[in-house]
Amino acid sequence: IIVNISPYLKQMCMVSASKLMHLLEAFSTPWFLFANHTNYHLVFFLLEIFNNIIQYQFDGNAHLMYSIIRKRHVFHQLSNLPEDPTSVSRPSRKRTDQESEQQIFSNEEWQPSKEWVASWRKKLPLQTIMRLLQVLVPQVEKICIDKNLTDESEIISFLQNGTLVGL
Repeated sequence: IIVNISPYLKQMCMVSASKLMHLLEAFSTPWFLFANHTNYHLVFFLLEIFNNIIQYQFDGNAHLMYSIIRKRHVFHQLSNLPEDPTSVSRPSRKRTDQESEQQIFSNEEWQPSKEWVASWRKKLPLQTIMRLLQVLVPQVEKICIDKNLTDESEIISFLQNGTLVGL
């Protein structure tokens, strides 16, 4: 539903922008992506939300743009996601009795493959976000250095008054 309404989100508050970024951060960890054969869809949905807002509602969503800039490492990690799922270690967790019982009856547990990762990794819709970062990060860094900023309010003000034509 959020993907469908995202082109119409005129103004997102900082809390909502931070929560969406936190979801992307959690869903884009390699161990989560490789844990289930459908988990990568969650990342696709979130990236589509961000792309829609960037393309259609950039002006009113300075808080989201600020969050994207602050968490740019998440997007860089996604673009450099390892193709070899065996190189990613999953955090161990205690299995419930029901999961243990299911494991006994199901000897076949899904395992990610390089081919599976390659099939969706190359389709990640990162171009718009990476272009946004390529344009805005140097501008924001320059403003922070020139004005010796430590407060986010001036950066958000800069983002509210800026435009990205042709993205």
